[in-house]
Amino acid sequence: MTASASKLVKTLKLRGAGKIDNKALAAGALTARTNLSADSAENELNLERLLKAKEVFAKADEDKGGSLDVNEFVTAFKGVLKTDEGDGPDALRRLFARIDANADGTVDWREFSTYTLLENDSAASLRGEEESTSYGAPVEPEDLSGHRRHGHMITNIISLPAKGHLKERYVTTGKDGTFRFWQAKDLEHCATVRTGNAWLTAAAATPVSYNLCTASYARTINIYELQGMEICGSIPELAHTPVCMDCWRRPSSATEEVLAVGDIGGYVTLFNLAENASEPKRSENRWGLRQVWRQLLHTDWICQLQYVSELNSILSCSLDKRLCLADVEARVTVKYLEGHTQGVRAVDWSRAYSFIASGGLDRNVMLWNPFQLHSMATLTGHAAAVTHITINERSSQIISLSADKVIKVWDIRNNRCLQTLTDKQKHRPEDALTCLMYDPQQKQLLSGSVLPKAWRAIHLKPDSSLRRHAHPVCQLAYNSVYQEAISADESGLICVWKVSTGALRVRWARAHDDARITSMAFDLNFRRLITGCENGGVKIWNFSSGECLKELQAISNQEITGIICLSTMLKRQYIVTVGWERCLVFYEDAKSDKRPVAACRIVPDKRLAQQQASIHQGHSSDILTAAMQAGKCITLPHDVSPHVAW
Repeated sequence: MTASASKLVKTLKLRGAGKIDNKALAAGALTARTNLSADSAENELNLERLLKAKEVFAKADEDKGGSLDVNEFVTAFKGVLKTDEGDGPDALRRLFARIDANADGTVDWREFSTYTLLENDSAASLRGEEESTSYGAPVEPEDLSGHRRHGHMITNIISLPAKGHLKERYVTTGKDGTFRFWQAKDLEHCATVRTGNAWLTAAAATPVSYNLCTASYARTINIYELQGMEICGSIPELAHTPVCMDCWRRPSSATEEVLAVGDIGGYVTLFNLAENASEPKRSENRWGLRQVWRQLLHTDWICQLQYVSELNSILSCSLDKRLCLADVEARVTVKYLEGHTQGVRAVDWSRAYSFIASGGLDRNVMLWNPFQLHSMATLTGHAAAVTHITINERSSQIISLSADKVIKVWDIRNNRCLQTLTDKQKHRPEDALTCLMYDPQQKQLLSGSVLPKAWRAIHLKPDSSLRRHAHPVCQLAYNSVYQEAISADESGLICVWKVSTGALRVRWARAHDDARITSMAFDLNFRRLITGCENGGVKIWNFSSGECLKELQAISNQEITGIICLSTMLKRQYIVTVGWERCLVFYEDAKSDKRPVAACRIVPDKRLAQQQASIHQGHSSDILTAAMQAGKCITLPHDVSPHVAW
């Protein structure tokens, strides 16, 4: 278990036998939120899920007995929990069986929460060894003469998809009043278009008509026809300077396009793009912008906005420290997200993971659930204001840029910082990186100063050695109920493998500290794993999560060579161990008790055997193994003496 998960387990007191109340959970939540960092952000997500699950669990426990049976569990968590096998009743019953390792027919909150935390921790550990993506040294355009560079800093970079004979290209807008085209594959300069002397602040490509919309500090919006690079529409003299924009096709129409513009006054304005068929194709009035609505969403500059099709809303961020979601059709503000202590400069939406990432002057990257009002996690690590954020969904990464030219790559799944990139090149007239974009088609990260710069993605295949034992495997068992194989090596590492796919599902190390595992068996219900080691120790595990459920007290430090589980006619269950002690040691399988269990019987009793000759003397050498047959325990000795049936 990682240190972060151990802290959370300790905070919530999940390993104790006592009950967990809401006050303890609230205290744990407060601790996690006030100390949140890149390493502990995953705990915040796990804790939030646990708090929700706690509410569902308590509501389903109608008799207030503290536990749920399988039917109550399935009814309560249907549609709430989702496993690898799905979220239907059968999948939830199998999950219940994994949690209910002692097979007493009920699951209490301690069992549920401990299983959840340990399984999430193990899964996060394994995810860290999957195929990963990092970024190599930056690549700039080659053979550049002075006129190909922007005369001032780049303000924005967007991607133009391939169309017809035109390949994918990038468009950069600059403070020098120009926008420039670059081949996406090699950043070869294609063309430069001068619009005037005013700064260009933003650009957006129209998805249907294949035009380019630009905004400038002169409070104008121009539309350019990309085939001939000529103006085909414009809006002069806006009320405020536009600084960001986005364009999309209206979901209810195959051709209608919508342009959203954010300005320094805090307003968001929506325009419908309409083609005037009566105008010639080369006319500057061929395309028009008709204002649909204008709303004051912020009290300061809107730094960035984006249309979120999944929510049919406009997502915006501002220097007023807030993020806003505004419904496009209803034309109303849905909600504000508050948490940044200073202005918010950057925002992005993840379609695959359905969350919002934002960054601001407080140097933090914050993750938001759009259906809640508080942040899910805060990623810390930047030493300067976060100015840009982009998401590489294919590699499950959040990428953030700060004002000191530092780019950080974060893992979406555990919120850890995977890589830190620093642009050491000196830029003029401003020593800064002023834009950031990830291109999934070319698999590269784009930044800009006076030139675009590509950071090519490098896909690292997982080290196969991490998915196998580093030490000799000494024990192997197959669970026919769950169709999983369990292996253990001499270092004490236990791995659980899915037989149908060969995937490693869960693992835990140093099962018996530094002692070598010498025997392994399942209980009668195939829900628990029992292991014995070379120093006489025996432990019982929930192999689905790696939790140690119980420890059996050793009668000596002699090696355990065999473990048997049996049930008597009176339905009393026992765990029997054999080994170099040359006897059978019985432990009563009291499943509800988590305290160490002492041996209840030793066969043969050597003291009685010495007093009564009729009592079997037992083995005269070490017992190598044991098995059950026809209700009898068969033991095999080390020497040439015959085996014994007990």
